[in-house]
Amino acid sequence: MDPNERRLQELTERVKVDPKNPEILKELGNHHFHGGNYKEAIQCYQMALDIDPRFYKALYNLGNTYYKMDDTEKAVHYWHRAIEVKPDFDHAFFNLGYHYFQKMFWKEAIRSLAEAARLNPSAADTHYYLGKCYHQTNRLAEAIEEFKKAIALAPEDPEYHYELANSSYDLASVSGVPSHFQVAVDEWTRFLKEKPQEAKARNNLCDALLQLGRHEEALAEIEKVLAREPEYPPALITKAEILERMGKTDDAVPLFNQAKALILRKDEFQPLVKYISECLRRIRLQYGKVLLNEGRAQDALQEMELIIRDDPDSCDAFDLKARILDEMGQADEATRVRGQAKTLRDKAGSTGDSPSTH
Repeated sequence: MDPNERRLQELTERVKVDPKNPEILKELGNHHFHGGNYKEAIQCYQMALDIDPRFYKALYNLGNTYYKMDDTEKAVHYWHRAIEVKPDFDHAFFNLGYHYFQKMFWKEAIRSLAEAARLNPSAADTHYYLGKCYHQTNRLAEAIEEFKKAIALAPEDPEYHYELANSSYDLASVSGVPSHFQVAVDEWTRFLKEKPQEAKARNNLCDALLQLGRHEEALAEIEKVLAREPEYPPALITKAEILERMGKTDDAVPLFNQAKALILRKDEFQPLVKYISECLRRIRLQYGKVLLNEGRAQDALQEMELIIRDDPDSCDAFDLKARILDEMGQADEATRVRGQAKTLRDKAGSTGDSPSTH
């Protein structure tokens, strides 16, 4: 006889012998649950509750079963009922928190997961998901603390290191404290020891190295990504940014353009289009200033026209265009262009938007 069939037969016989024992009915329900027989599981849990309406294990397992059946409203209801009976039931708090996490109800998720962590501080996954919720609500220092707790409990899990790196990078970006970039470098490096083929993580590592001014290291790492995925847009963008920081703008521009062309064919990278356009505008503005200082006003003017073509709201481009026209002796046209820049700024001010200045 199959072991599962034997176990089912054993539990069924025990129920016959002791039909008023809710624990045995719960065990039979669990057997059906693990076999994917959710209707039978619900029937067993309900029979257990008919005997003891405050049997929190059956309430909790009912919630789990309904969750598996995608009936989240009933799942939440029964988890709450289990908590009413057993207020220190950390598993029920965790399941509620995880459900709210999946639904992106961050405040509710934080409330439930924080309580689960208080009740059972030795559960690494609770700290992990609580950290992710804190990250989503920009409570980055708290996110970092939770990821550190998760790592202390389960140091071999690479995902914990990945998320600590993410939050550390973002905290460095908003706080201006470079030591957080170093933490990001260390943690992404640790993650890549376990998952060396992960292009996103290595690209992120390169970005953190770039922020620390370690350009040669960043360039060496990004080449590893592009060797495996030569048309991975984020890596092309990162390499372009590295080259730009190294003063190699002539090499950076084609990479930005290549990434932009690829992104236009890939929906998942569409949010990067605006970022690339901003990078290209920044480079062209810098290049236009260089050309103007070299006395190449006509070439500088062409660069500004390219920026304005791609971003007709770029106040900086209009400002520099006006300056170039002044240098070329076209004062009336320069005045008209300055008026365009002023109109753009006034429009941005009235709508609450910020003009394109970089």
